[in-house]
Amino acid sequence: MSNYKFVKSIKIPSNVHIFLDKEKLVCVGPLGVNILRFSSCSFPENEFDRKLKNFPEGFQLKFEKNNTQNEVILQNTENSKQIQTYGNMLAALITKKIIGVVQGFFISLEIRGIGYRVVLKDVENFSNEKIRTKQKLVLKLGYSHDIEMVLPTNVRAFCPKPTMLAIYGVDFQFLNQICAKIKNFKKPEVYKGKGIRFKDEEIQLRVGKRK
Repeated sequence: MSNYKFVKSIKIPSNVHIFLDKEKLVCVGPLGVNILRFSSCSFPENEFDRKLKNFPEGFQLKFEKNNTQNEVILQNTENSKQIQTYGNMLAALITKKIIGVVQGFFISLEIRGIGYRVVLKDVENFSNEKIRTKQKLVLKLGYSHDIEMVLPTNVRAFCPKPTMLAIYGVDFQFLNQICAKIKNFKKPEVYKGKGIRFKDEEIQLRVGKRK
């Protein structure tokens, strides 16, 4: 039998603290807190879904110091190729959580179409929460009305130009969910590509009917 033993070392920056709390991994850094909830991870194999109620069975997580550098050591305890594949995915998620609290992530969107554009506005926050002013997107996408979306307070938006939108935050998965919601307001149509897409995203266009 082949040995699929998986060992992954993830370096922890000196300004980041990580601890395991039952069903979640908590990363604390200069930009805030990132939490990886194992119960919310999405993996293809049903057997993994059942294991994610707490830290996944088949894995061992420990913290070590190597030459003054703190590390997270992720090691599988089962001889399984599926566990090894899952371990790679889990390690990638942990790495993104660490990067998020140190430098954050930008995801850029392009808006294509004549007259299509986005305007960014501030929204007064009347709640009792001690949170900075919210932001609102006003999107003109060829409809009879503008589309408005108030952004969550844990992300920030920037508009370098009316047809470009950059979303910034510490949680990469959450940013992708926000961007997917924005894209759904006007998905790129298949003949001219008008709509909202990720920056540098290639859209396979169809050839229209010729007379």
